[in-house]
Amino acid sequence: MAFSKEYVEQILWERDTAIAQLDEIGKGLGEKMDDVKTIVTARWIEKRHGYFECSNCHRDTNRLDKHGYPIGQDVNHSKPKYCPHCGAVMEE
Repeated sequence: MAFSKEYVEQILWERDTAIAQLDEIGKGLGEKMDDVKTIVTARWIEKRHGYFECSNCHRDTNRLDKHGYPIGQDVNHSKPKYCPHCGAVMEE
């Protein structure tokens, strides 16, 4: 049975995506996930001008922007955003 080129490319893309996601958490195909922590998501709550609070740990960002970077720092905002205190992944 022959498979179409598009079908094979889709399977390869799905495999590569799965491997990349596992690599992101430090695991490989077939490894047990017993020690993987649950990912906590949160969002920034604006408290006052220039200050944001994490909705998970409720700690002040201490002059960080809503992306979790020091105010005025030129950064690539396409990186994952995390709370600097509890490590929660920040949703926009």
